[in-house]
Amino acid sequence: MKHVAQVDVESFAKAKQASPSQRFHQWFIRVSAVFVKEWRDTWKDRRGTQSALMFALLGPVVVLMMLQSSIDTSRDETMPVVALLGGELWPNLSTQLSAKFDVQPEKSSTLALKNLLADKVDLVLTIPEHVDSYLKGGRTIVLDVAVKSARSESQKAASQLRALLQNFNDTAAQMRLVAHGASPTQMQVLSLNVAEHGPSARFQTLTQVMVIMLLMGAFFSGMNVAIDTTAGERERESLEVLLAQSTNPAPLWLGKYLVVLSFALIGGALTVALLWLGLSQLALYELPLKLNLSWNTWLQIWLAMLPFAALMSALQMVFALLARNYKEAQIYLTLLAFLPGILTLPFAAKLPEGLPIPVVQETLWLQTLLRGGELPCLPWCTLLAVVIAAVTALMFASARALRNERMLAAS
Repeated sequence: MKHVAQVDVESFAKAKQASPSQRFHQWFIRVSAVFVKEWRDTWKDRRGTQSALMFALLGPVVVLMMLQSSIDTSRDETMPVVALLGGELWPNLSTQLSAKFDVQPEKSSTLALKNLLADKVDLVLTIPEHVDSYLKGGRTIVLDVAVKSARSESQKAASQLRALLQNFNDTAAQMRLVAHGASPTQMQVLSLNVAEHGPSARFQTLTQVMVIMLLMGAFFSGMNVAIDTTAGERERESLEVLLAQSTNPAPLWLGKYLVVLSFALIGGALTVALLWLGLSQLALYELPLKLNLSWNTWLQIWLAMLPFAALMSALQMVFALLARNYKEAQIYLTLLAFLPGILTLPFAAKLPEGLPIPVVQETLWLQTLLRGGELPCLPWCTLLAVVIAAVTALMFASARALRNERMLAAS
């Protein structure tokens, strides 16, 4: 059983007769006493502290391992192997193929097909013997390509070859027009100019994963502390002793809440720091990713997580108080952990912009910051005020529920 803080009962009996400044002073003393007691008890429990901060330490490691795996994959990508028959008949095409493929000249079509079936080459390209006369006569040249249907690498190589030959065909067609005295621009009726805007799909997926890891680092760092200070104490029957010494459970709830919030902010800071240090050591230039790695940006990321940590810590306290025991509280809070993931799905972007909606705004701000944006000051202050109001309402609602003897008897 945890050490129970002894509180002066007579001071609580005189609370109603005190002035506002005296009431504030009494609240401050009671909240501070509960905070110090819970803080010491939590840090004394080494196993609980390690489990509380485990996700904040392992989450960034998972993201960094995923990025390193992508970098290693991009480094290990080799050019497809093409067995070329009759390459000496068309040197220009052979030169073009060498830029994108590992070209292996072959003399025997039987041996080339045998290597294809043995997965030694990805495809076989055959240039016909009459290619020179067809080029001079302006006729269409048919190239034979053999692929292995059951091999994905062979199918991928065929798609790459098709794109390369299409570009080669367009260039050769323009040269034919020039040779016959015609301008290639007269044959081009339509030209398409595509301008890409916004982040790539790969970069967007990465930022979404990083946002989830950042939010979950703060969430899980405070979860075990919230359960232990509420459902855990109910199960150990020490919460009832604390409530018996006070006429108002609100300062008791607030003191415990500040401990939970402290661990959530510490976990969020650890996640931010590990991601910042880890990403600065990775060769991100080998991937089509551009992340803002300045210390100012990561400080704003931590500030953007503050309203989320404040609200989630309060909700964790409420859900844990509703549970009858420690295991039931773990189930409730694990289900609550799905909330940030659900609100980062595409339908979250359809919600009205500019509204101080908790969780949604934090996820959008974090993605903006990772892409090089800035944290808006006024909307952040507005959202923080909304969260503080929500936490205050949850505090008084929980205090009212704790006055009911049935709640403690449910344990």
